[in-house]
Amino acid sequence: MENKNFNGEDIQSKIGYSFSNQKLLEQAFTRRSYANEHSECADNEVLEFYGDKVLSIYLTKWFEQSFAKEQRQSYSLVQKYYFSQKNEGELSKLFSYYSDTEMLSKCIWNLGLESYLRLGKSDESNEVRNKATVAEDLFEAILGAVAIDSNWNFEKIFPVCTTMLGAGKYAENYIRRLQDYCHKSPYILSDDSFLTLMYLGGVTYTCTLTLHRSLCPYPPLKFKSTGNTAFEAKMEAAKKACEAFEREYMKNRIVDKINHENPVSQLQELYQHNWIDEPKYIWEEGFDEETNEHFWICKIDLESFDKYFCGKRTTKKEAKKEAAINALKELLG
Repeated sequence: MENKNFNGEDIQSKIGYSFSNQKLLEQAFTRRSYANEHSECADNEVLEFYGDKVLSIYLTKWFEQSFAKEQRQSYSLVQKYYFSQKNEGELSKLFSYYSDTEMLSKCIWNLGLESYLRLGKSDESNEVRNKATVAEDLFEAILGAVAIDSNWNFEKIFPVCTTMLGAGKYAENYIRRLQDYCHKSPYILSDDSFLTLMYLGGVTYTCTLTLHRSLCPYPPLKFKSTGNTAFEAKMEAAKKACEAFEREYMKNRIVDKINHENPVSQLQELYQHNWIDEPKYIWEEGFDEETNEHFWICKIDLESFDKYFCGKRTTKKEAKKEAAINALKELLG
């Protein structure tokens, strides 16, 4: 079955590369089952082979540049030994992490590229589009296609590797989650909602996400984030918007007010519903010489916040309770 939704412009925008030969781009997304039904097409299996080697070269160079302690400069007459911050075993584990099926498939799914696969009837019936191994093959095929299209110009290939692997650091596709939230709310999300700009030098990108309310004069919601790639900047902005929707949902639907009697349990409930990170409690013990009182300080660490929520009382229970109340005040606005 032909994928009539194949969108080369969207794919190239997501991976940060424009193909000179558009047929290569199509081939990267063509499974053997589709090529068997369309004799004029070529499948992506050879491209997978080349892409696998490209990924190995990229990871190897990335690790060497990241963990080198000493490098002999080309202009230096002094010869130096080479030292690495990580040994062979540690580098092998890192290589396995970044090149395994789970990581590569997550990158494809977060970028939303699996929807453009060209599948034959057998693949469609077996619903392979969302299989991790198929997504892994697609990741490698794209790199192989870029390598051939660019005539193995690694200055063009490596930024694509960086962009695609960067998508794997997210637990999920926040842009897709935000679409679901907007479908259930009066807010409108479209491609025009994201304004992504490159900073001078091309080192970082900034994205401003604007959500308008349909048929409503109220000002729009705006979220701004930065990232090493355009996609990363968009994901960070979408993540902020998702967190805002979730806080509003907690405030209006789940949590009407702070439970001052048992705020610790309330905080734990929010964690169990995956609305916040797991609360981590840090303790400090002290003594006030002026009042001659012993006290406890409880600090709550929530990963998505860059500060602690603190409570200070004469008992651990009361200190923990106060810290939880302060955390809930922040979470519920």
